[in-house]
Amino acid sequence: MKIEQFKEVNLIGHQVVEDLKKVLETNPTPLVCIAGGDTTIPIMEAIVEASQTGELDTSAMKFISLDEWGSLGRSVKGSCAQTLYDHLYTPLNTPEENIFFFNGENDLKEEAQKGNDFIKHNEGIDYILLGVGMNGHIGFNEPGIKQEEDTIIVDLDDVTKKVMKKYFNEDYPLEQGITLSLNQILKANQIVVMMTGEHKQEVFKKTVDLVEDPMFPVSMLKKQSEKLSLYVDDKAYAK
Repeated sequence: MKIEQFKEVNLIGHQVVEDLKKVLETNPTPLVCIAGGDTTIPIMEAIVEASQTGELDTSAMKFISLDEWGSLGRSVKGSCAQTLYDHLYTPLNTPEENIFFFNGENDLKEEAQKGNDFIKHNEGIDYILLGVGMNGHIGFNEPGIKQEEDTIIVDLDDVTKKVMKKYFNEDYPLEQGITLSLNQILKANQIVVMMTGEHKQEVFKKTVDLVEDPMFPVSMLKKQSEKLSLYVDDKAYAK
C-alpha cells in the first residue's frame, strides 16, 4: 500500500489528473469510477479543468457509478447522481452511452444487473477513486459487509444514516443503498482512497494499522495492497 501526503486538497486533484493521464497511455477508453460526495468535488473540478485546458483527454472515458441512495435519482439534490452529473459528467460533455449510473428510483435488482453488465462490457474498472466514511465504509459497503461477487443492495448503517443528512435539504427516510461490491472494487486496476480534513485522522490511523477487518471495510482493500494508494492531506495525516 502506498501512502502519499499532500499539503492541500487541490494537489490531490492534480495527482489524480496525472494518474488518469497514465491510465490513458495503456487504455484509450478506460472505465473510471469517481465516488460522489463532498470529499471528491475538488477532484472532479480538477479533472474538468484539465479537460477544458486540453491537459487531459476525457472524450473517450467511460464512467461507472459507485453507489446511490435507494429510492433517489438524479433529480434529487444531494443524490450521488446529481453530484456526479453537475460536477463531472455534464461539464465534461460526456455522452450518455459512456455513463452508467445507478438509478435509485428504479428496481434496485435490475439496476445492479445493468451495472454488472456495463463493467463486464468494458472489461473491468481501470481506475477507482474512493472516499471513506467515519465508520470505514466505502461506497455503501458498510461495517460487517460480506465480500460479494457483484453489485449489492445493502441496509444502511446507523452512522451512515446520521451523516447522510448533511447532503439533503429534506428529511428522506433512507434505509437502503446500492453499491459496487468490495470484490468489484478490489478487481479495479488502480484503487485510490482519499482522506481529507482533521476529522479523518482516526479513520486514517485505523486504515493504516488494522489488519483486514470487515467491520472497518476500507481495511479490506489491503487484499490488493499492491494496487492501493492512500491520498491524504496534511490535516488528515496522523503519525
